[in-house]
Amino acid sequence: MRFSALLITAAVVVSGNDLLANAATFQRREISEPVQVCHAKLREATTELTAVRDGVSEFTSSAGYFAALGVQSKEQSLDGILRETSELCCRGLSISMSDEETDASIDIISPMIDEAIGALQMIGDKKPEFDNTPLTTILVKNDIKSMERHTKSLLDCFSQESPEDRYTTIRDLSHKLGDAFSSARFTYGI
Repeated sequence: MRFSALLITAAVVVSGNDLLANAATFQRREISEPVQVCHAKLREATTELTAVRDGVSEFTSSAGYFAALGVQSKEQSLDGILRETSELCCRGLSISMSDEETDASIDIISPMIDEAIGALQMIGDKKPEFDNTPLTTILVKNDIKSMERHTKSLLDCFSQESPEDRYTTIRDLSHKLGDAFSSARFTYGI
């Protein structure tokens, strides 16, 4: 008898898990494939932004030029990912996004913006360290300009393809990031 109760409980749990899996699949279908691909690239960019922020945080001028090149390598990787993300997302968002797609995009873009702001603040904080390492400040300036160009392009695409009632949210994220870039440009005299 106890075995039968255990078997019935297991069957109910398995059925419940199947329903949850089907519900997740159904929910995911509300987001078109191009937007899902874009979201994957946005997550990749967020991960790389974290790596750049951490690399900049750990950098000291006493570590020398080769350590600066290590940070530069991470920034170049980020630049490539941001360029790919911008191109892919802007091409994939050639039609207006649904409310669900826009909300999901905002949920992914917001942490990316926060990571970008954190990286820019760290780059600003580390300017004296970069200034003490030959040629490094020039590399950082170029990276700031490139990162700004790609993120601006990306946010412009999202704002153009989003429903009007979500435009304010995306605009606010864009302004928040723009302020961080302004601060970094001021700090580096760009």
